[in-house]
Amino acid sequence: MIWFEDNPRNGYLVTNPIGVIIEATQAAASLLKVSLKSWVGKPLAIFVAGLAR
Repeated sequence: MIWFEDNPRNGYLVTNPIGVIIEATQAAASLLKVSLKSWVGKPLAIFVAGLAR
């Protein structure tokens, strides 16, 4: 499933209803300084600082 073919320069994440990342753009990974492969399939919450949750 590719959601971001129109403008891959924008940083986007797609999550399922429980907050697990199912797709992301390389721009989002670069912005947050993480590997794109390292966060797909993981809950978005683990990438947010504990106090900000």
